[in-house]
This record gives sequence, structure tokens and C-alpha cells, in this order.
Amino acid sequence: MQQKELDEIKACLPTGRTKFYYYKDRYAVELLSTVVGRGMYVCDLKKTQIAGLLRKPLIKALLAKWGNDLLSPHTFQQCWPRDTQAYLLTLGQWGSSTRGRRSDYYQTSRPGVNLVLQLNFSAKHDRLFKTCVQPKRENLFVRDYHPVNTEGRRTLAWARLDLNLQDGEALIEEIQSDWVRDIRILMESIKADVERNPDDRICDSAR
Repeated sequence: MQQKELDEIKACLPTGRTKFYYYKDRYAVELLSTVVGRGMYVCDLKKTQIAGLLRKPLIKALLAKWGNDLLSPHTFQQCWPRDTQAYLLTLGQWGSSTRGRRSDYYQTSRPGVNLVLQLNFSAKHDRLFKTCVQPKRENLFVRDYHPVNTEGRRTLAWARLDLNLQDGEALIEEIQSDWVRDIRILMESIKADVERNPDDRICDSAR
């Protein structure tokens, strides 16, 4: 994708704060909402390839209240658990025109740039993280040479997209999270240390 195309796409998207609300199995809610389209009964939905999603606890609870009435996308929008978490979406870009390095550094399938969709933590999370962990460096669990948000919220994960406007296709180049990977490595390290030295207190491993 060329820079001009990326700029045109970003200009068409909403500006300001864009929130994304997440709860467990939301992907199931979104898929079912798409499949039912303008309307579908449960008995017909059970004949589709995603019928297994109906066994998700969140979906089962919803359908138990809904009964045998016609399902619509609005039906599934009523799923809103108490443990819903809010994230902030931001846009970035990645490619040969963003930094002065060789084009193969960016690992893009085609020459040009990628649109980056960044999923960032909430302000509540970032405040709690700073209070509890008290990191010694600002970019803990984040790689600044990756396409993360550099203004404000910490990035949990991102997706690099190469869009072909002419054919109406989107290539997902990469979905990655430094945070998830580094936390897993840290937890494994802490567990190993505790097993080797059960009487020692681990104070600075996460800083």
C-alpha cells in the first residue's frame, strides 16, 4: 500500500478517542451477529458451521432469556458482562517511508507501508501498572522498534494491515503483542526462581 492510499484511508476513519470494549468470548458474539443477518431462528443457527458457539456460557445465558423468538444482531448486542474492559484504539503506520532503514527491515509482503491498528490499555490499567510495578523504565514490556503507540497509552497488541483498495482485500501481515510474550517469559522466570529458592522473596524481577 502506498503512502497516499494510507493517508486517504485514515482520513475516512473516525477521529478522536475510539474505544473498544472487550469481554470473554466477544468474538463469538460478533460472529453470531454477522451470521444471523436480518434475522434467524436458533434452530436454523444450529445448522450453521458456527453452531458450536451457541454452547459458550455467555451465549447460552442470553438465549435462555430470549426464548424462541427471532434472533437479530441486536439480540447479541445485549451481551454486556460486568467484567467488560475498555481499550483505546489508535492508528499508526509501518513501512519503508516511516524510518530510514532498508525496506526488508519492515518485513512487508509488498513495497510501501502498512496501516497499523493498535490496541492500547485503559488509563486505569496504566495507573495501576505504574503504582504496583513501579517500572524502572518507561518502555517495560514494549519494544519501541515495533509499531506501538508512542503517545499516551501503552500498547497491548497491534495488527499490521496491507489494504488493496482496488480489489477490496485486506492482508493481515502480523498480529503481535510484546506485552503478552514478555509477561509469559517473566512469569516462567519467577516460577523457576521460586522453585529453586522457595524462601527468597522476589522483589525486582518485574522492574
